[in-house]
Amino acid sequence: MNDDQQQNQDLLHTKRKRLWILEQQAARYGNDCPAHIIMEIEDLRKEVDLLKMILTPMIQVNHEVHQLVEDMNSIVSPFRYTEKHYLVKEFRCISRQGNTTHINHGAIPSGYTCVELSDYQRGDGNEDGVLMRFDAYTSVQSLLDDLYIYYLHGRYQPYTYGKDWVLLSTDWRLVKRIAIPWPWLLFQDKSNYEIDENWARTASLEDCGLVASTRWVIKKVSSIEAFGLAINDLRISDAIKSGPKALYWLQRHGYLEEASSEEIVNSDGYQFIFVLQNAYHWAFKEPDRNIFMRQTEKPLDEKALEFWL
Repeated sequence: MNDDQQQNQDLLHTKRKRLWILEQQAARYGNDCPAHIIMEIEDLRKEVDLLKMILTPMIQVNHEVHQLVEDMNSIVSPFRYTEKHYLVKEFRCISRQGNTTHINHGAIPSGYTCVELSDYQRGDGNEDGVLMRFDAYTSVQSLLDDLYIYYLHGRYQPYTYGKDWVLLSTDWRLVKRIAIPWPWLLFQDKSNYEIDENWARTASLEDCGLVASTRWVIKKVSSIEAFGLAINDLRISDAIKSGPKALYWLQRHGYLEEASSEEIVNSDGYQFIFVLQNAYHWAFKEPDRNIFMRQTEKPLDEKALEFWL
């Protein structure tokens, strides 16, 4: 990136931040918003659009071109995309043939993770994706801040992560991981949840599974049922990624068992606790009491486990 591009990029960042602040003020004023705020918002939107057009080769590249460059980099050019985050239009594309629905995703460049801006529901159309450079973020909070300020501020109020929306992994096939600390599970009414600021500022992206080349979607909290997975052997979570049969097998053979929140909270015996979307009511005999699945002391059958890995 040359000096002019860097200057324009810095200017775009400043104007976007100012625009976001003014839009929040306008939302609070409602129909009584002062004229000078409305006029400045209109001017800033035009300036932001102009800067985005100038920077288009750097920050909004069609994902097919992106993949081509990635494939050719090692042969013809040392060029690498270095933008911290950028939007890809229609990253998720849906096509239908008769009664069959096909969902295709764009390629994720090396070193990036992708966040689709809405979950897929039958009948939905295509959706944009935000590509975020993994090594540019030192904490979960820094990634959530950029995601909210630049792409979600028109849809959700500030400080509503965990209350209204969460990040849901799409790389886990049917049992999906949620990027949230496990105490979130203890709130029956998620509108009362306040994110643990210490966790948000100190937890790394790896702690939540937000690693390079993974895909996530914005999910409404109201549509989620979840449970906790407390384990000491990460191969168990790797097996569960393959789908519900692995979860059923682990339970049936006594490697996992139901547990209440009190049994988990009062125990220091688990190295890993994940929060997963619960799409399988059969997994819990007492769903009103038990919201965790925990690893038992029974030694894993190594040969049998290999089948699920």
